Amino acid sequence: MVESLVLTGGKDLTPDQRLEANAEAVFVNTGLSKLSPTQQAIDREDAQRQFDAEFAAMNLAGIDLTSNVPLTQHAYLLLEHTLQNNAGLEELAIQGRGLNRPHSARYDGYTNDFQNNVDNTTLFIGGGLNNGKGAIPDFFDDNILSHLPFPTVVQNGKLIQLNQNGNDENLLTVAVKALDASIYKKAYDADDFKHPSDATS
Repeated sequence: MVESLVLTGGKDLTPDQRLEANAEAVFVNTGLSKLSPTQQAIDREDAQRQFDAEFAAMNLAGIDLTSNVPLTQHAYLLLEHTLQNNAGLEELAIQGRGLNRPHSARYDGYTNDFQNNVDNTTLFIGGGLNNGKGAIPDFFDDNILSHLPFPTVVQNGKLIQLNQNGNDENLLTVAVKALDASIYKKAYDADDFKHPSDATS
């Protein structure tokens, strides 16, 4: 992943670099930064697997990242369909994302390696989806990784993005907006996170 946004302030990053840099902002501004270098490498690899699968699927789907045109709902669904219907990319994405109670450690991924067992107190305060919620279990989950490896379904006339449990995660409109921000618009930094030590300030 891109190691820091400090050098560029988010300028001149390609969309894939921006997403990786925004992921790195979570790594350096939460309890992930206190883990051993070995564990941090494992956790970064989890995220990178899903990113690699998603960007490869974008290429296969003909989604032109160089145009800097945000994803539409149609493009998101095309990307989701492409990812889930390519066995190699789906495998890579699910290894990175992880599954609950996986039958093999190869599917531990983010879900088991660091979603809920590293830092549940640092908050994301950068606005939009998951503002004021956990930086790792909520913000990283939806806004950075997304749930593209899992289906979007129609419920009561609304398109709903499901999560790895098969439960409702977000309206499609919300999922698309959150991912667009992390890929095309935002450059998250320390100011977007609130730590337990400054919770009273």
